[in-house]
Amino acid sequence: SLPESAGGQNWTPAEIGASFALASMVLVPMCTVGLPFLVRKVGVVAACLGCWTPAALVVPLFPRAVQFLLNSGWGRRSWPVMLVTFGGQMAFSQMLGTGFVAVQMILFDFAQGQPGANTLMATGTGWLTMAQGIGCAVAPPAIGMLATLGQRAEAQGWAWVSRALPFDVLAVGILVFCVTPLLLLPAGAVPDLRSGRSAGGATRVGE
Repeated sequence: SLPESAGGQNWTPAEIGASFALASMVLVPMCTVGLPFLVRKVGVVAACLGCWTPAALVVPLFPRAVQFLLNSGWGRRSWPVMLVTFGGQMAFSQMLGTGFVAVQMILFDFAQGQPGANTLMATGTGWLTMAQGIGCAVAPPAIGMLATLGQRAEAQGWAWVSRALPFDVLAVGILVFCVTPLLLLPAGAVPDLRSGRSAGGATRVGE
């Protein structure tokens, strides 16, 4: 975390860990109660869109809101800064976390209706785990590189590039790789999982 003299919040590792722990604790009831309720009401694809589309908007706004408050004279421990920081972190975690759980629901329900369902589910789980592992490995150096580029561009007075560059790239990634494929799905390609049983015979969420 950047020091306050450089326009940052000077977060300690303990504070960063606490923010992630709080977001994770809230994510548990969101995935076990909130997501099933949402899927029963609007269907799994609409639930995914409802999670990821707001996330793509929150992600780039969050660092700019924090920086605006700091530049306006609020201290890093002031209640507006803490509210935006923890609120943004929690909103981001809930939306992306529930969105990825919904993707797993789509995958498993699709596999249930295919020959060799057990093999497909095992393979799909393996691919999901591998993708998560690659993301965890690539994210730290990628974020560090983007943050460095953004800070240098900001120092040189670039108009459209700032220290928020990692968040901007993440927002574009959510729109391109998460939201757009769902919008391009043909009608009926994914069971809506709202009631009864899915096409593959699996019990739908909430049952």
